[in-house]
Amino acid sequence: MISARSFEYTNEEWRLIKLFTGIIWLLEICRVLLLNNYTTAPYPEGIFRLADLSFIGISPVKYILVVIAVAGVIMYVAEKRMLAALLLLSLISLAVFTLERSNSVKSRSELLSLILLVQLAAYAKERFFTKATTAHNTAMFYSIQMIAAAYVMSAISKLLTSGFDWIWQSQNFVVQITKISEQILIELQLDISSHTQWITGLLLAHPHVTHLFFAAALTVELFAFVACFSKTAAKRYGWALLALHLGMLLLIGIVIPVFVLLVLVYLLNISKPLLSGYSFLKSKF
Repeated sequence: MISARSFEYTNEEWRLIKLFTGIIWLLEICRVLLLNNYTTAPYPEGIFRLADLSFIGISPVKYILVVIAVAGVIMYVAEKRMLAALLLLSLISLAVFTLERSNSVKSRSELLSLILLVQLAAYAKERFFTKATTAHNTAMFYSIQMIAAAYVMSAISKLLTSGFDWIWQSQNFVVQITKISEQILIELQLDISSHTQWITGLLLAHPHVTHLFFAAALTVELFAFVACFSKTAAKRYGWALLALHLGMLLLIGIVIPVFVLLVLVYLLNISKPLLSGYSFLKSKF
């Protein structure tokens, strides 16, 4: 039976996982609020359809919100008033990332919001129902489930939208690659046209290899639920997902940083080897 008991982590691992999560989340919040100028919501989505919260992108509100976000992350990492901290981070996350989506920018950062929400649910469950002291294991279990669900839903969405044409017509993806290249040139002033021409030429010249890659990628996404079976399964499947992202980056020039980082932090649990390395160095010096 799959349960949180299959996912046991030390307090030190959980503290480092929270630190990584907090840093990733805070950087994404700062990216949306400080590096962009979202002062309106021209294409309202989610909660913005109920109320216009675009004022959070206006000075000085956005700076105040960043300060509150920093305070919330400190509480979260320090395991202080976790229900209040997670509720605060979840609300800020929901508002800020929906503001970005309401400006027709889909960065996939919403997964961070969902992870915070399921962690809130885990701590609420332990506080009000089970009265146990292993909320962090339940929070990890729920977080891994949410990450796996995101990949599975991505695969299902592709199949519902394009069917198996997603594989057989995958050479047409060269159009998307060209658009990405042009977007990078405009936004980052980085010319990768030569690499783009090489990649698109490779995809068009080897259609069977292209079909094989897209079929493998779709399969890896579709069966991501395997990561929920156990801590060991999560780690092994984490490597498959990391290989998927590496292949996407090398072959079609697409990477989703938030997803890659969450795979490293939650499925591959990079906190464990880092803690082991720290303990080794400490023993030597």
